[in-house]
Amino acid sequence: MTEQGERNSRHRIRSWHVAVFVLGALVIAFAVFRIVVRTKVNRRLDAVRAAGYPATCEELDASYTIPAFAENAADYITTALSHLISPSTEDANGVPLFSNAPLPRRRQALDNPTKHVTASMLAGNQKTLELLRQGLAIPDCRYPVDFTQGNDAELIDLAAIRRTTRLLVMGAVLHAEQDDPNTATRMLLSSYGLARTLVKLPTIISQVVAQADLELTAEGLEQVVNRTTLTDAHLVQIDAALYEGDDPDSMVRALAAERCFGLHMADEPSNYGPGNLSVAVAGILRELGVVDLSLIRHLDRMAEAIEIAQMEPWKRKQAIETAEARYNTSGISSILDWLTPPCARLIGVNVQGMARMQVARTAVAVERYRLATAQLPQDTTDLVPGYLETTPIDPFDGRPLRYKKRDGGYVVYSIGPDGTDDGGTERQPKRQGGKEDLPYDITFIVER
Repeated sequence: MTEQGERNSRHRIRSWHVAVFVLGALVIAFAVFRIVVRTKVNRRLDAVRAAGYPATCEELDASYTIPAFAENAADYITTALSHLISPSTEDANGVPLFSNAPLPRRRQALDNPTKHVTASMLAGNQKTLELLRQGLAIPDCRYPVDFTQGNDAELIDLAAIRRTTRLLVMGAVLHAEQDDPNTATRMLLSSYGLARTLVKLPTIISQVVAQADLELTAEGLEQVVNRTTLTDAHLVQIDAALYEGDDPDSMVRALAAERCFGLHMADEPSNYGPGNLSVAVAGILRELGVVDLSLIRHLDRMAEAIEIAQMEPWKRKQAIETAEARYNTSGISSILDWLTPPCARLIGVNVQGMARMQVARTAVAVERYRLATAQLPQDTTDLVPGYLETTPIDPFDGRPLRYKKRDGGYVVYSIGPDGTDDGGTERQPKRQGGKEDLPYDITFIVER
């Protein structure tokens, strides 16, 4: 071989070496990238567990528990729901709560069809009501939900719980109009107790349904207070039910559960973005680290939402809206973004529930004060410490709840989610097909 040929041969060898080196460097860099990304995911999961939250659906299922050998209220409640009888569409037409018709005005007499259908439904559901009463007397409740199935877990019949709440509320209103405060109170206590079992169920949908049922029960309580006179013993029982139903960690648990569902669903290729991906494409995305990058974003968003859900209530709205806006305008998206629930709306629903509870408890305290003194208090500070532990705070602005005496009664109210004091303006029933009238406050009004 000539001298020139040898030089060319050495040159070719050096080029091949460079190619191998570059390829090797890329392989090493990718391996390091995958290790770093997976390590970040694992560190976040370790932090979840260190904070006391479940990180898998198996851990979630184990965390939703009651003491060993304890009697389970859910056994009675689920049986009660299975016996529930609802009115026919024809009978329910135009009857409040059994149809789309809202409750009548607070002092408005119930019409004959409403009385008849409500009394008929109460009589036909005596077995349901008795089983429910027995179940709600049991302190521990664990519904038969297998969370190890992830998002495919079969929940309880939430629609039946909603219908049962409507029956209880209408029953309370009917008995109040008949000047039977004992039965009216029992109906309200059952309604509050049933909602409380949902508050402890760690899912988003159960929290939404629980808040809807608590709102309806508060409307029923307002109707009862306006239609009959409750004794101090009745009011003490109702106050205890309101207090026990106020669980500040309920939304935190639900968001933590939703994080487990998101992680579980990330294992399914059909959940990688809208539409279905082939197994091959999904496998490539996983091997490239795209799924882990998406998991990091999902875990960070959920961790921030859970942290915000534990802030002082009046700080949550601004904090979660700022966080959501930051993620939505970051210019970064992920194939798992759609698994993240609407945290801003959910946290807002939770704060509204807190406001309704505070408003109702304050109104109950006002009624107890009036029974004891034969007059209305001048201010909510008159209710402390005899009827309330502390001055009730509006969760929407951190100031004391508003209380105003009116001709023939009073109003207790929170300024509500719009953040403005509208003077105790009552929310009007939404007109069918129309937009909701604004503004309004979260009110409890007594007109006697």
